[in-house]
Amino acid sequence: MQTGLATIFVYLNDLPEDVGETHFPKLQLSVTPRAGVAVLFPNVDEAGLPDVMTVHEARPVPRPHVKWGLNIFIADRTQQAAAFVSTQVKVSKRAKV
Repeated sequence: MQTGLATIFVYLNDLPEDVGETHFPKLQLSVTPRAGVAVLFPNVDEAGLPDVMTVHEARPVPRPHVKWGLNIFIADRTQQAAAFVSTQVKVSKRAKV
């Protein structure tokens, strides 16, 4: 799945330590959700290939906690055009069914 050149993830609520962090294993970094805090990271390296250093995961959020966040994907025009074409193909295929 193409997500763009970079991602900004904005946390919309607070969670306790060790709950719902965004974890970057190769960087040995975990970010605890705090309302209004944003994390910016590249999705591709200088060659335009997926950046393995920023592979990340969301740590579990046990009940009764809830994690709210907002993904913002930064793309160039080429990626935007490809996403638009992909969306149009999916819509037209559904219309024919």
